[in-house]
Amino acid sequence: MSYVLRAALAALVVVICCKHARAQSSSADRAQSVLGAVFDDDVLRDLPLGDNVYSLLETTQAEVISDRFNSGGLNAGGPSRLGGFLGSWSQTQFRIGDLNVSDPNGTGEALLFPEVMPWQRVRIDTGLMPAYLNTPGLAVTLQPRSPSAAWTGMAAGSGSGGSLVAGAPDDQPPPIARLDDYARGAAVISGPFTSRLGVAAGGAWAGSRQLSRELEPSTRSALASGFAHVALAASPEREWHTFGWIQHAKRPFQEWLVFHDPVAATRETSVHVQSTWDERPTSGWRWHAFGGFTQRARAHEFGIPAAVLDRISDGSVPAVIDEAAERTTRRLAGGVRLGPPSAASSRHQAEFGVEVDSASTSARDQFAGTVYELIDNVRERIWNYDTPSLESHRHAVTTSAYAADTVRVSPALTVDVSLRAEMVHGAAEGAATNIDWFNVLPTARVRWQFAERPSAGLVAGYARSANALTLNWLAYGDPAAPVARVAAAARPGVLVARVGPGTNGNPSFSGIDEDLRRPYTDEFVAGIESGRRESMRLALTGIARREGNLLGVVNTGVPAAGYGTIDLDDEYIFLRNPEDDRTLTVYNRLPATFGRDTYLLTNPDLDATHTPALKLTAEHATERLFILFGATAYLSEGSGGNRGYGPRENDQDVPGELLTNPNAATYSRGRLFTDRGFTIKWTTRYRMPYDITLGAIARYQDGQPFSRLVIVRDLNQGAEAVQAYPNGGTRFTFTGTLDLRLQKAFRIGAARLDALFDAYNLLTRSNEVEEYVVTGPAFRTPTAIQPPHSLHLGLRVNF
Repeated sequence: MSYVLRAALAALVVVICCKHARAQSSSADRAQSVLGAVFDDDVLRDLPLGDNVYSLLETTQAEVISDRFNSGGLNAGGPSRLGGFLGSWSQTQFRIGDLNVSDPNGTGEALLFPEVMPWQRVRIDTGLMPAYLNTPGLAVTLQPRSPSAAWTGMAAGSGSGGSLVAGAPDDQPPPIARLDDYARGAAVISGPFTSRLGVAAGGAWAGSRQLSRELEPSTRSALASGFAHVALAASPEREWHTFGWIQHAKRPFQEWLVFHDPVAATRETSVHVQSTWDERPTSGWRWHAFGGFTQRARAHEFGIPAAVLDRISDGSVPAVIDEAAERTTRRLAGGVRLGPPSAASSRHQAEFGVEVDSASTSARDQFAGTVYELIDNVRERIWNYDTPSLESHRHAVTTSAYAADTVRVSPALTVDVSLRAEMVHGAAEGAATNIDWFNVLPTARVRWQFAERPSAGLVAGYARSANALTLNWLAYGDPAAPVARVAAAARPGVLVARVGPGTNGNPSFSGIDEDLRRPYTDEFVAGIESGRRESMRLALTGIARREGNLLGVVNTGVPAAGYGTIDLDDEYIFLRNPEDDRTLTVYNRLPATFGRDTYLLTNPDLDATHTPALKLTAEHATERLFILFGATAYLSEGSGGNRGYGPRENDQDVPGELLTNPNAATYSRGRLFTDRGFTIKWTTRYRMPYDITLGAIARYQDGQPFSRLVIVRDLNQGAEAVQAYPNGGTRFTFTGTLDLRLQKAFRIGAARLDALFDAYNLLTRSNEVEEYVVTGPAFRTPTAIQPPHSLHLGLRVNF
């Protein structure tokens, strides 16, 4: 089917749906979040978040799991990977209003570090997304701070260090991260220029130093940013908004330990600008138009052209090397949402939308050098990267159209239906094959209020979503992408394997299946909601998700038949239980296959990933008391792209070795990275007498799933690590944290002064968050613990 024909079909879906609609559109925020939460700025400023939206997601959302600790000033300006309920972190979507500002390279981060300060509201969706959203997992919508009716301002500063931060305990493993010092300052001003024109603007700076496993880089983290939001009420029926945001960040290079360069740094300069125009006539069609541009330029400062990487603790070589490229990434998007006129007695609320999003990236100064790969501290392989000096250019254009209608069948029964059509085109410059997808994604939701006092209702729904085409998949077949020659350390002059994802000048070496299908997720939700009053909501929700059409890279040149097999008796088990003894099959590469590798990105015959989940939610919101409680029980099962337990290994939507090395497929199907089994998270804000406010966030989450690894040495290709059972057969210890913000307000004339005291990990739990995972007497020995406590002092002036 041609690209033009698919565009015509997408337009036809909208035309047909518009023809049968009879009601007025509503705004993009009309649908309440079935799974997720909404935080207004008055709650956000009273919570211990360290001005970090990543921290908000990690600590308050029961179904959301992060790859790192973000509270208390940790990772200032640094990205995080977050996902939950089967959703891959690579598919997490960050939006500013209507515009997607996610990194299209598949890193799971936002193109700008999401501080808390610029936002009037943060909305989090983790299931049954509204029609204008398409993502299989987590969506975060940031609503810019609006100009106020009268001139107001705020200035704040806080810091920590010295005796306010705890050191590493003497009798335990090192903390996985520990704050050494932190300082932050911010200011915001808002008000009207005229009766129709207003502005909200502000800026912030933060700087910190932290240690990772008690290793201290020489580079400090620093983040400077500024924003402005201008609003013009052209008439009572017309509004224009423009929002701009700029940031500059510097932090230690994420892989500085691998490159043995403590002064290595990453610098980023990011900019975002967007405008919207709203028409809300009393009669006739209403419409909302929007457009925007986002760019991030990322550069690294390190000068050592060699790396030493331990596959067990540092992850796969290609994933680490991909981090070393300098990139400029852009998103350009625009669209319109329409609603027909409505009557007061109408039973329908319809909305239609069309959007085009163009994402691109250019990579330069990609790594060309040598990587020494260790397996459990023993050098086993040598990777020589011969990356072309060409710049790599990749792009993806997504055109979407949707129609949605909320039908009030009766006072007690409401039905939401929507149909979304998406057309995706992606390519790398110079590649032999493009990716073209066309998908129709339906959603339906029913709410039946079967009791009024107390209010109680049933909610059920179905949704199909589809993965965004992240640009890292387009590296396969890209003539400018990295390539490497791999040799066993025991025989450094003998070529064992050729590795992409680049083509090395040969299009048949690495490419993309011409019939590649788009991964999709089917979601089923059913639950019961109850509210005794408007301020209280209780919900028990069941969720089932299944992801199919998984992507994978297959070594078509050296299939499993290119390996001999060795049966290994695995007698070592935890607690040495003989009932768990088993035989592991190890694959020894035949010398006749050395160097014959060829790679194809395709839809391999993999079992779909799936998640059954249960979530209990309690919400209470009044002027004095805010409570958000969430508890989950779930299982996320599938095959990760690589061996290991980290987010770059144990995730179903990352490129990896699962089908390029048969040793990676042994017990590969298990609990995925974002699976934590059981989680409990409690968030509260309480305004007490005497202008004292207490904010608290407590959480419990089961430990990260992992597998014991058996190291098999003296193979032709060098040693291999083989999983002895699926990930999730063992877990690290649970994570438990308690963060507090206590503030006391004082009046000084017309101004208000707030004295702030924050405490992160107040109970100073030292639970281990990583263990030694290799077979032997040291198996399950803790190697890293939670960050220790840190205390912060601050002042905030409101005028």
